[in-house]
Amino acid sequence: MSALPVAHDAAAQALARAESAWSAHALMPCHAHAREAWDLLRSTVDLSAAARPELARTALLLGGTLYRLGRFDALMAEGDEFVAVLRQSGRDEDACQVLRWMALGGAEIAAFDGAIDAARSGLALATHRGHAPLQVLLTNALAACFERMGDPWHAERLLRDALALSQRIGGDVERFVTCNNLAAVGLTAFDLLREDDPAEARALLERARVDAEQGLPLAEHIGDPFYSVYIHANTGDILMLLGEHEAGEARLRRALALAELHQFETQVWRVRCSLGELALLRSDPAAARAELQPLLQTMGARAPAVTALRCQRALYRALRQLGETEQALVCLERYLALGRRRVVQQLKAQAHNLVTRAEIEQAQRDLRYHREQAASLAEQAARDSLTGLANRRGLEQRLRALSQASDTGALAVAVLDIDAFKQINDTQGHAAGDAVLVRAARLLLMHLRQRDIVARLGGDEFVLVLDNADETQAQAVLERIRQSAHLADDVPAFRFSAGVALAAAPWDGQGTLGEWLRPADEALYASKKRGGDTVTVRARN
Repeated sequence: MSALPVAHDAAAQALARAESAWSAHALMPCHAHAREAWDLLRSTVDLSAAARPELARTALLLGGTLYRLGRFDALMAEGDEFVAVLRQSGRDEDACQVLRWMALGGAEIAAFDGAIDAARSGLALATHRGHAPLQVLLTNALAACFERMGDPWHAERLLRDALALSQRIGGDVERFVTCNNLAAVGLTAFDLLREDDPAEARALLERARVDAEQGLPLAEHIGDPFYSVYIHANTGDILMLLGEHEAGEARLRRALALAELHQFETQVWRVRCSLGELALLRSDPAAARAELQPLLQTMGARAPAVTALRCQRALYRALRQLGETEQALVCLERYLALGRRRVVQQLKAQAHNLVTRAEIEQAQRDLRYHREQAASLAEQAARDSLTGLANRRGLEQRLRALSQASDTGALAVAVLDIDAFKQINDTQGHAAGDAVLVRAARLLLMHLRQRDIVARLGGDEFVLVLDNADETQAQAVLERIRQSAHLADDVPAFRFSAGVALAAAPWDGQGTLGEWLRPADEALYASKKRGGDTVTVRARN
């Protein structure tokens, strides 16, 4: 047997183990198996030709594990090759994900050249493909670059646009990522302003708290421990800085337990740094030193830039409070050196690699365009194209909204249809039938209040929902509608039959809409049995 099939079979087995480990959030085994599969496949696949699907799947796993394990240098070194393999396999969406991870990882280690290039490339590809969820995620990555380069305010502007789009498209992951990043950006802005403008800094924290609170239930629903670690850590930092130390510590401890369980090393470091800062806020410099000194030794040269800065600053303050002046001075010098290096990196990035203002504005215009398109599509999806009334989806949306309103009273629900509508279609043609439907819709709208709901469910069936209406009021409205049909002489003659039932509350998504409408449907059936052109009112059991 040739060596190539054997190697390919071994790679396929390693890939299967890697994918299983990824599903179980076991990053270290996933990375080890994916690396084995990658090395075996690269020895059997000609990368100048279309890459095999197995190689593309392996590239995605390697990119994801390198990012989540915090091995950002390796991700930046290999990421371009992963992207090339994915694109050769026609997996542009997965290529966008790897580019996003590269942007986020590069920003963490101040590799702004590669980070911005990755964010821009990914955003351009997502825009070209018309993929709104990926546009949201890549805009988040671009915002992360701005935030790490010292401009959290512009990062927030991008993120607010991304949040609006994510709410339109209804993606939990996209909404979570944006809320979480808004919380992180608020923390950065707070740190920049806390000394010079404490009031504004606190206002930023309160806003970040709202963003974090919106992200927490989304993270629980998504069920990805990586997301949970981030949002609990951000929330813990915010609460800690707002003076809610116990609540903040609870969040941080939860984040630390998850990060340690799943071996999210850089997040373990970040949370331990926060716990050291919390000890300082509690006036316990000895506890802060006990947390921070071993942490700095553990991280060594692999420490993410922001975490290293925070640790050195907090340890300096702890040592100074303990009266250990000499060691405090060493920490201060290290902190200042790190700060100077970071400022130089930020200035270089802003001078040479910063996305131009025109490109930023274009990205924002693209987001607004797709947000408007999403809104337009959502509107179209909820509206009947012939009559302009709400369709079934639109009716469900309106009823759900009504169920959440505080001033909703008893409802009258009516189901109407047009008597002998099939005969109109058969004898006078579908154009005449359509004209009757449009005229019927106009009649219904003429007799309703703005807060009432009218929808066409299909064919000649219409639904009315009259807010705060009793039996007498509902019957009067339906009788006026029925009689007005007799006067419509601009279309073929038609008549309404209607059934009305009273409802104690709007349909709220519990059970089916059909079940909620059944009493009115039964009343309509009674009208039909009586020969049509009549209104029957039936109280709901």
